[in-house]
Amino acid sequence: MIKTVIFDLQGVVIKTYRDREYIEYLGKASGKQPEYFGSKFFVKPWIDLESGRITQEKFELTVGKRSELTSNEMAWVEFYRSRLTPNNEIIKIIKKLKEHYRTAVLSNMDVGRYKATLKVLDMNLFEYRFISCYTGFRKPAKEAYLKALKKMKTTPEEAIFIDNDIENVDEAKRLGINSIIFKGAKRLEEQFSRMGFRV
Repeated sequence: MIKTVIFDLQGVVIKTYRDREYIEYLGKASGKQPEYFGSKFFVKPWIDLESGRITQEKFELTVGKRSELTSNEMAWVEFYRSRLTPNNEIIKIIKKLKEHYRTAVLSNMDVGRYKATLKVLDMNLFEYRFISCYTGFRKPAKEAYLKALKKMKTTPEEAIFIDNDIENVDEAKRLGINSIIFKGAKRLEEQFSRMGFRV
């Protein structure tokens, strides 16, 4: 029986942009091809930042030095904040779910962007909050899921996970967690209804 519903933040509970959008922005700001920012030199610091292994300052210095961009030009948090909007349809669903189930969030995010999120989203919607910069583990690493389940004292069979990234969903399924790839609030509500959820 499902006892806990776990949501991703970006692209599910909050509307924002795809990573590609930011990479294209950096390309224009630096005069380099966007593909340059899809390379290991950029991706690794990004992963380290979201895993809490380096600070935003270190991230900006590392990437800025190689791409010849200042912190202001990179606009790491500002770019995110300017495109950040709560998904009110999903929030309504979560509020209904909270009457019958425990709710949690499991998200890859750095400290700066998480703090920006707190200004527009009531995190009391979630009984549990697992943010990668604080837990030290990013999805789809299995530790991200297992640590969350352990903290909530929940088995994989008792949880359901909703994410807009197929790689994250596939890993959750591999671990035995019921999972749904997010395709919109209306479709999610229909899926919940078919599964017998009280929403």
